[in-house]
Amino acid sequence: MALALGYVVRLSDLPPELTREHAEVLHPSAARADSMRAWGSRYARLVLERCGHNKRRTCEVLGISYHTLQSYLRYRGTWAQ
Repeated sequence: MALALGYVVRLSDLPPELTREHAEVLHPSAARADSMRAWGSRYARLVLERCGHNKRRTCEVLGISYHTLQSYLRYRGTWAQ
């Protein structure tokens, strides 16, 4: 859960344990002001890599369906170019 005073959630609004564990995705996404969709796509790709490109395991780790994972993998934001 993040508590923010405005409409924008900043890294400083997130719990420290979250920012440490996911710094590899959070910091670049925050620097580019990525959308939640772009952030989700970057995170899904990171987890997929860490799962040895095993999509079934990635879905289990993320708690999402295969269809949702495919949607994240198809997404191409400005970061993927």
